[in-house]
Amino acid sequence: MASNNDTMKIFTKYPTINPLSESYLRLRSTTTPRTRRNLLLIFFLQALLLLLYRPISTYFYKRCRFDTDEIASIPVILMALGRSGSSVTWDTMSRLTGSLNSDPTTAYEITGQTTEKSEDFFKSIRWRLGSRWAVSRLCHIQKKWPKDAGIIGFQWKPYRNTFIHKYGIGAIQDIGNQLTPPIKIVYLIRNPLDRRTSNLRHTANKSIGAHCTIDDLECIEEHQKTSKGGIQIPTGPALKQWLRADRAAHRNINALLSMNAVQYIEVSYEKLYNPQKEEDAEEWMRIFRFLGRGPGEGLTMA
Repeated sequence: MASNNDTMKIFTKYPTINPLSESYLRLRSTTTPRTRRNLLLIFFLQALLLLLYRPISTYFYKRCRFDTDEIASIPVILMALGRSGSSVTWDTMSRLTGSLNSDPTTAYEITGQTTEKSEDFFKSIRWRLGSRWAVSRLCHIQKKWPKDAGIIGFQWKPYRNTFIHKYGIGAIQDIGNQLTPPIKIVYLIRNPLDRRTSNLRHTANKSIGAHCTIDDLECIEEHQKTSKGGIQIPTGPALKQWLRADRAAHRNINALLSMNAVQYIEVSYEKLYNPQKEEDAEEWMRIFRFLGRGPGEGLTMA
């Protein structure tokens, strides 16, 4: 049993005045006036930074709010690698989902047309915006077009080295969490050998544009000349390795979209532009049923 002379320790929920006084006296005895002034200045700046953080963030990156009216345009991302017909696919989707009086919207390849440009894009994203870049960009694009535009959005080339960037994965997670309105992704795929052939054909003659307008006969003629000589594709182990990597990347894209509950549809270039007779326009109607806009039934190929 403890004697009366034993010291009793009393624990309190909050610090008492005495310990605070002791800490202050200890600080005075172990530091110089200049050091104490510097410490006070540091504490003051930290407190000021905490107070100003939210206003500064709000000023530079104002949280955009989507229009959710019944006629409001739907935010869509067209995800496709190069030489997959993404530009003409977007143009067709836009023309058939918007009102008769509205012009088709434009979907720019904001994440970069090449691997190098894609790397530069993700490096340029500021940490304050971070993974929110995709949802924020879609919201601001929606504000620029008329409400009855049908669909609005951008193109995203899912290159292997940038799709797994922290802001690439984070953007997919953010898209999956966006519910009002939900963001929809149309994932357009094409036979990898056809993509490879088209890329080699384009590389063989960089003096002409990648795409020709319907009335640009000179551009079309130049593309036809380039195609006449045929394209030689490297074969052997290198091609097998490239095909395996392409197949693995395709699986990873599907897995990441599914894992994050993203509303997406995978569509085939071949079924869109070279359908079997019995398929007709079914692949196009799949897209429109998925979007909830446009001719989901009764569409035929001209």
